[in-house]
Order: sequence, then C-alpha cells, then structure tokens
Amino acid sequence: MKAKRIVFKVGTSSLTNADGSLSRAKVKEITRQLALLHEAGHELILVSSGAIAAGFSSLGFKKRPTKVADKQASAAVGQGLLLEEYTTNLLLKQIISAQILLTQDDFADKRRYKNAHQALSVLLNRGAIPIINENDSVAIEELKVGDNDTLSAQVAAMVQADLLVLLTDVDGLYTANPSINPDARRLEKIEKISSELIDMAGGAGTSNGTGGMLTKIKAATLATMSGVPVYICSSLKTDALLEAALETFERLWWDDDAGMVVDSRAPETLAVDPYRGANANMHTVEALLGAYSATGDALHLERALRITSRISEQFAAHEFRLPEHYDESWTALLDYNRDVPADAFRPFGSTIGHWLEWSRLMVEVRTACAARGLAYPDRLDVIPQHMYRKALLEGWGPDGRPGFVYTVDFDGRPVVAQRMYWVLCEAIGAAETLRESTGDASYDLDVDAFASWARTYLIERPGQWREELDADNRPASGTWAGKPDIYHALQAMVIGRLPVAPSFAEGIARRTGRARPPFAEIGSLPHRDRSGAPVGRRRPRESEAPAHF
Repeated sequence: MKAKRIVFKVGTSSLTNADGSLSRAKVKEITRQLALLHEAGHELILVSSGAIAAGFSSLGFKKRPTKVADKQASAAVGQGLLLEEYTTNLLLKQIISAQILLTQDDFADKRRYKNAHQALSVLLNRGAIPIINENDSVAIEELKVGDNDTLSAQVAAMVQADLLVLLTDVDGLYTANPSINPDARRLEKIEKISSELIDMAGGAGTSNGTGGMLTKIKAATLATMSGVPVYICSSLKTDALLEAALETFERLWWDDDAGMVVDSRAPETLAVDPYRGANANMHTVEALLGAYSATGDALHLERALRITSRISEQFAAHEFRLPEHYDESWTALLDYNRDVPADAFRPFGSTIGHWLEWSRLMVEVRTACAARGLAYPDRLDVIPQHMYRKALLEGWGPDGRPGFVYTVDFDGRPVVAQRMYWVLCEAIGAAETLRESTGDASYDLDVDAFASWARTYLIERPGQWREELDADNRPASGTWAGKPDIYHALQAMVIGRLPVAPSFAEGIARRTGRARPPFAEIGSLPHRDRSGAPVGRRRPRESEAPAHF
C-alpha cells in the first residue's frame, strides 16, 4: 500500500438514511476503515458532506430543507453533531480528528491558502485526521466552492496527495445511468477525460445529494491536472475505502513480475523512476502485514512473503550485508550515493537499522505463514537470527564506543558513525521478537544493554528523546533535525509484552499478559526466566556489549 497521503471525499448519499437523516451506522463503518488505513501508516484527510443531514431534524424540520437560509441553519447545527460522530468513533481507536471549514476564498487568497496548507501539514505530521467541509453556514453563492467533489480535488492538490478517493452511491462511471438503463456499462479505467465522457455524466445520484458523476468528472479533471490520481468507489460495498487504497497500490506500485514495489513515479506523467529500493519494500511489508491482519486476505501475506524472500536472497548474496539501492532489473547498485554518504533517505552503503528491522519483519512473515499453512523458504528460519547478529557484530560500537553506527560499507567498515534513535528502537524490537520466536532468553541481555545505553545517552528526561548522536554519543543533528517520531519509541517500549503477530495492532489485540516488562522499566522490575519464575538481574554497564555480539 504505497499511497501515503490519501484524501477521501464522502458524499451525503453515503452518510444518510432514506429519509435524509444522518446514518450513524454508515459513519461508524467509514471511520472503521479510516482507522485501519491510519494504522497501516497512511496520512488521511476526509472531506465530508452531511452537515445538513445531521442538523435539520434538531431544528424541527420534518425533512431535508430546500430554502438556502434553512439549509445554512441546519448546517450550523449539524457541523458540530457530524464532527462529534466522527470524533467519538475515531477516539475509540486513539485517533485524533480535527475540523476545518473552508470557502473558495481560502483557495483564491494566497495568504489564506498558505495558512490552510500549514494547518493541514501540522495535523498530518501529528497523526491527526483533518475532517473538511465547506463553511455552508456563511458561504454565499459567489464564495462557494460549489460541491464537495470540487472541494476534495482542491484539497488534494493543496496537500499534494498521492490519491483522491470519491466515495459515492455508484461504483464508478457508467456509459448511462445504471439505475434506469440495464445496458449501462461500467468503465473500469479512464486515461483521458473527453467531452464524450462528460456527456455520459448526469446530475445528483439521490435527492439528498448535491453532486453526481458530472461533479466527480470535473473534480477528477482538477485533481489529475495537479498530478493526483482519482479513484471512484461505491459506499454500498463493504471495505470500500480499503479497496480504493489497495486497488491503487495494485495499479501504480506493485510489480508482479519482480514481486516487489516500485519506489516513485513522476507526478505529471506517472512514469516509473528506474530506481528501486529495499527501504520502500520494507515499509510495504509492514503495510501488507497490516492489511492481512485487517482483511484476512492471503494475497497480502503472499506478497509480503515474496518481498522478504527476495530481500533474504540479496542479504545472503552480498556476504550477509544488505544492499539498499537497485536498478529497475533489481541489480544491486553498491556505489549509489557514494558522494553523499549521509543522504537522509538513500545513504551510501548498508543501513544497520534496516538489518534489525528486516530481521523482525521476517519473523513476523514466517510466523503468519506458518499459522496460515502457507509454505515459506527454509532460509527464513535462519536468516533473521543471522541478520540480527551481523548487525551487532558490524554495527554496535565498531569504533570502540557503544551504540549502533548508522551505515557500513560492503567490507563492513563504518561510513556514517552517527547513532540514530530509531536504530536502537528497532534493535529492541528485533531482540524481543527473536526471544519470543526462539524461546532464547539470552536476547533479554541484549535488551538490557540497549536500554542502559538509551537511558545514558538518548533519553533526556521521561518522554523526551534525542533523534541523533555523534560518534562520541553527544547530541547532533547532521542527518536529522528536531525531535524524533513517537512510533519507534512506543513500539520499543511495548513490543516485549506482545506475541508475534502480523501487525503491531493485532499483537496488542492478542496480548497474552507476557511477564517480560517493557524496556523502560528494566532495572526496576524483577526479570523472569523462560518458565516465568523471577530471577536476579543486574543492570549492565553502559559500555557493555550485547550478549549476541
């Protein structure tokens, strides 16, 4: 699921009952799917209609009003009620939502456009889901965007979205109205929007909606001109939002011949960049495992297996060091970015933190395959442990000082000696996962050493971590600036309490009360051996190497 930033537009017809009132069941189903996509790592924006539907009955109207003033008053009441529904459902999944009301002026005025863009950027970077609607209560005809299809296209262009999804009561564009013409044929894919295509589109699909296929075609024109692909799907289908994200992944990012994903496409032409990277595929495995957990569809697991199998082959074929960069035929580019070794996203050499992360993911993939009865290569039974040990041997303190270096060359020599926060977190996750899968309690000693180093150098105070250290373990910002993300630390702190599962969320759901404390508590709580009995433990010295070094 490569599409990272997705704008969803949900029309009134997809949110209401037959009498025009708001359907809480439909809102709940939409937020369920949004939560699954959010957990899979996507940045989401929801452009939602439905304010009038949510508010008109509270003002005593028996049916949806038709007068402008009545609709504006209903929208004023309904905006709060609609947002409450979204907020309540999303908070159940620990997801923050935010309301933004826009008018055409917010897109026409440079200063207001910039302010709206900045607000949306902060919300997305903080993991919130912005919920956007036109400010119907005050917008006059001259200032109206017109419809939420157009609004969603403008928002998608503003935030440079990877995908715009228009959710409607019809599952796409037909050659005629399928509700009255049984010979209407669905158009599976549209490469170019022509005048003939526009002629096929009609008016609003229901009496409660304000848009229709014509507005969606116009919105698609706006979005694609900005380099944003558009997908139209039916709100009547179960998991429609998930299907939209997965279909786009299928069409744009998955290379079935290679069994891998492509990294990037040109925004204007969608031409595929010849560069291929292990990093994009690593995070795709995470997303595929999350999709498998959510849907139970074995296809996602099979694709995660194909990726991890190829990566394990590359690791073994290069003297047990994983190349990060490849050409379009998946030939390793061992000299890629030699002149910019500390590139933030494509550094030269091999990245120690990725060896650790891959070792954990391979265990999760093979465990899921075993549970599903899906055959996997025998090497996945040994490569994860070997990758982990190799990361310790070449990555932990090769310069005589504790901590993981960032990258090494293909002779195993350090290239970028900075210590990155996320690498340490991935090391904890890998060690905890290997302990759980192998039953080898010696991995606990590694976690102890990692935790001690983190407390000494990384953690300034509770809740405040340093992103990067130099080779002498002093605060630095040569590669990254600012404070680190939260998810690496969160995962490191709780993964020791979770069973091995395809996704982090499923592991939490299946939590079995493991005795092992999270690393933040190590040193203050009694350690337990494999039988669960408390045993004595000492706090490792800050310079002590992990047990598997």
